[in-house]
Amino acid sequence: MTDTQVKARRPREGVAGGDCMIPARRHQLRELMERHRLEGVLLERPENHAAFLGIRTYNGFSPEPPGRVAVLIPLDDSLPPSIVANRTEVSRIAGEELDSALAYPYSWSEPGQKRSTLENLTAGLRVGADVPGYSAEVAHELLELRASLFPEEIEEYRRLSQDCANIFERCVEFVKPGVPELHIAAWLTSQMLEHNILPALVLVAADDRLAYRHAVPTPKPIARHVQLSVTASRSGLFTSLTRILHFGRPPADLQARQEIAATIDAHAIAWTKPDAVIGHVFRRVAQKFSDCGWPDEWKEHHQGGPTGFSGRELKATAGETAVVKPNQAWAWNPTIGAGVKSEDTVLVTPVGHEIMTCTPLWPTIAVEVDGETIERNGILTAG
Repeated sequence: MTDTQVKARRPREGVAGGDCMIPARRHQLRELMERHRLEGVLLERPENHAAFLGIRTYNGFSPEPPGRVAVLIPLDDSLPPSIVANRTEVSRIAGEELDSALAYPYSWSEPGQKRSTLENLTAGLRVGADVPGYSAEVAHELLELRASLFPEEIEEYRRLSQDCANIFERCVEFVKPGVPELHIAAWLTSQMLEHNILPALVLVAADDRLAYRHAVPTPKPIARHVQLSVTASRSGLFTSLTRILHFGRPPADLQARQEIAATIDAHAIAWTKPDAVIGHVFRRVAQKFSDCGWPDEWKEHHQGGPTGFSGRELKATAGETAVVKPNQAWAWNPTIGAGVKSEDTVLVTPVGHEIMTCTPLWPTIAVEVDGETIERNGILTAG
């Protein structure tokens, strides 16, 4: 072992990114390597680090572009994975996250060392990677593989989603007229962090700022109406939800538009079934906007898509040819004009749909679609 090669220590309990690869994911990688006759697979995307290794390789609250950390996983199970990253990142990942790995650090001041280190590690080997430049580019296949969740991941997903939903319900006690948007965002953030949840996105919009679909919180105090949206992660999994709270009786127009958003969302969820082509589902959703009297509204904001190891693994579009997978997490998020949005994280199973971010405190709107009743969230009235 050289002075640039470090043996990773056992992960520390409680690290936010997770600490192990589940055997089923290792089996997926082995099958992929055997299918392409590879001797190893190189992962540079944080979502693949989370899915296939159970580790967090970014130091903010949201995954960063690929390239900061590379992990080479050999076909031979008796050989440890190798981590290539600058010394700052290697020290934490090798010290807390990845068990039995070999770390190859380089100086931040000499980024070219990363390329030369990877060239040395992969010399003479047939390697697939989730970035270009190797024997086989397997990014799309890895996306397909991580789409269907395994039982261990589903259980963690349920816990994460319910923890976030519970935080939203408790937030109602904190949110009052006169409280600034930033204070609400700070409360949500602190509560999530206390539960080992990383807030990737926290949006808070009060009153006239509902005109902005992505309203970053400001010092503006609430008067009558507030919309809360969160995307957050734990153990590499991402969940999303949006809720609306109104002080006093909501205006009829606002209530009507929320019901339309809920109707469209319910249809989107019901049509999202295993083996359905995503582009076909999207076109039905776009048509539903027209049926509800808002033909061009879907163009004003993306409509969501599959989630899992990223806030959105991809955004649903009319031309998307990928199919919905069994046991895949989805989050549609239709909006209807200012201040109205319907969003939850849903598990798509072979036998139906499970809304994982349920908030019983909020009133629901029951929508019947093809014999299935989908309950979506209405506006919670307070004060």
